[in-house]
Amino acid sequence: WTPNQGSRFILTIPTSLTSSRGLLVRVSDQSFAIPLNAIERILQIHSSEVSSVGGHDTLRYDGKPLMLAHLGDVLGLPRSNGRHSADQRISVVILSAVERRMAFVVDDLVSEQEVVIKGLGRQLARVGGVAGASVMGNGEVTLILQVSDLIKLAQRVSSRSVLESAKLAETAVVAEVRAQQRIIDALHHLRHRVDCVEALVGVHLTAAVA
Repeated sequence: WTPNQGSRFILTIPTSLTSSRGLLVRVSDQSFAIPLNAIERILQIHSSEVSSVGGHDTLRYDGKPLMLAHLGDVLGLPRSNGRHSADQRISVVILSAVERRMAFVVDDLVSEQEVVIKGLGRQLARVGGVAGASVMGNGEVTLILQVSDLIKLAQRVSSRSVLESAKLAETAVVAEVRAQQRIIDALHHLRHRVDCVEALVGVHLTAAVA
């Protein structure tokens, strides 16, 4: 080792990055992360435990009916095919934010993981129910859900039983395709920003080594 000789490495990291622990879930073959601090409880229920109150699906929780919605419907994504049979378990995540509480059905519970959250930028700031995104270790871009907005959206969407099949009316399909395209645009936008950061880091490293 020779003093004052060697390589210098400079890493440029965006200041807008934050990290949080989240629960990864799957909905319509896409991954989403839910902040753990917004999760009140995770349940596996039977279809017989779902009842209708005031035209909305509910489940019994803490001795009271709790509104239940399919996360895919709230995000405007098509459902997986098939109906829930009487003996089939349904994965439910109970979320709470700003003194509001609601239950959401998901297709699958994946894992708990530390995620680095990156904002979507001004162009995609109006994508409802999404707080940011994160790039997983396998390169997949996962959207981070904004729970308070998600609950508001769920209370505004048309009521559709979580037990229904994936067949939708044509108008509903059009609306879901448009919503899904907004999510795809958000993923592409974040992937581009990540590539720019990686390229910038590479330039700094090359200059430092040179």
